[in-house]
Amino acid sequence: MSTAATDSLCCSFAANPLFWREGELCQKRRKSKRADVKVGSQMVSAGGPLLIRAWMEQVVALKRDYQIEVIWVSSGAISSAVTRTHFTKKKSDWLLNEKQALSAIGQPILMDLYNLA
Repeated sequence: MSTAATDSLCCSFAANPLFWREGELCQKRRKSKRADVKVGSQMVSAGGPLLIRAWMEQVVALKRDYQIEVIWVSSGAISSAVTRTHFTKKKSDWLLNEKQALSAIGQPILMDLYNLA
């Protein structure tokens, strides 16, 4: 692939956060060799290890084939903890210390999910 084509890679976050299309210029990313990908808690918890593995294979291909560095940002720690602990309090009523506790409980669960992938 030519350098011009590499510079014009553009991401579409509609269905798949790592679906790249050639030929579309993203003005913000045209010269960049770095992509920021934010994956929401619903995508992580609903997709599970198989979807995460597919994403990671795409990240590896972007680095290997196009020298694009991907910064992966994932939410889902609190969501994972709510599921695991059966926390039933309404989300709008959560206190800060409850959010912090859920985050602390959920972070290793989320890390295990990525390790399984």
